[in-house]
Amino acid sequence: MALLAERAGHPLDFDKLDPHEMLDAMIASFDGDEAKLANPSSALSANPIGNGLTSIDHPFVARAFSDRMAAGIGQTKICVMRRLRKTAGRCGGFVAAALRCSLMLPTTGPAIAAGCAFEAQGDGRVAAIIDARSFRLEDGREIRLAGIEPVAAEKSNDMSALSAVLAGREVTLRGEDDGPDRYGRQAAFVFLGASDTPVQAVLLAQGDALVSADVTDRACAAILTAAEAAARQARRGTWADPAAIKNTESPGDILAGIGRFTVVEGKVLSVRQAGATTYLNFGRNWTRDFAVTISKRMVASFEAAGIVLKSLENRRIRVRGWVEARGGPRIEALRVGQIELLGEN
Repeated sequence: MALLAERAGHPLDFDKLDPHEMLDAMIASFDGDEAKLANPSSALSANPIGNGLTSIDHPFVARAFSDRMAAGIGQTKICVMRRLRKTAGRCGGFVAAALRCSLMLPTTGPAIAAGCAFEAQGDGRVAAIIDARSFRLEDGREIRLAGIEPVAAEKSNDMSALSAVLAGREVTLRGEDDGPDRYGRQAAFVFLGASDTPVQAVLLAQGDALVSADVTDRACAAILTAAEAAARQARRGTWADPAAIKNTESPGDILAGIGRFTVVEGKVLSVRQAGATTYLNFGRNWTRDFAVTISKRMVASFEAAGIVLKSLENRRIRVRGWVEARGGPRIEALRVGQIELLGEN
């Protein structure tokens, strides 16, 4: 809701928020009863429109479609809200629907995804979807979606999610570097038309991708992480499968994913240094149990981010990366964003 409001030029004033009233209203709206949203939504809007608008005429939606209303196309607003209601079967669905709608709404306020607004790298029309995160433009360029990885290997060739969003569409490319990767693909953040919501965020919010943790821009990384978290909490897409997150107590399951980008959770048993490498150990048997390796050159980066590696002992963390076999299963943490402290610590 906050994303839609900001996108439409009606930022919400959260000082006015009654969290219990809003939660009740949102839960009711997921079941089709939008009446309760009228009061909290109007109260939250910093610039409410009023004028007797019905519950479907939320201020941020009305503003977003004001130009079309003036042109006599008011039914467009209702169609978008119907699509939002259809998609929003649960909280994570609401976020995914909000992001989808933000791709369609005209820009009337500040960019909600300004953190991913890197330098322009050109534009073009999508001619073909290559795989779950790559596509080809009509001019022949092959583009890889930056900042995300495909979901589990058995689903990695499923192009339906990306096709539904991009097939045949005009896109704008942005990024820090337009040089090709080793496969000749250009890595970029992809935007539809004048939208300032990256396609990556939509796929993440649907549970159709994983955050890769290689985005160095903190604001952009936060946008992607929040989108994935919404899908994970709502168990959408890949997160509907309990096995989507591997447990460190089952190293065999992790080892089965050698060569795959994997998300793992567990409690760090010990932190040990051997030579130029720090090991986060999740078991006592190094030939069998899971461990995260961190090179000495990365220690300063973790400390700059407020993470003292030794302090991770007896704490639950989530780690993501490529699984290797070095005795037991290993993931090398090459970036700070690969490790997250979990809330139950």
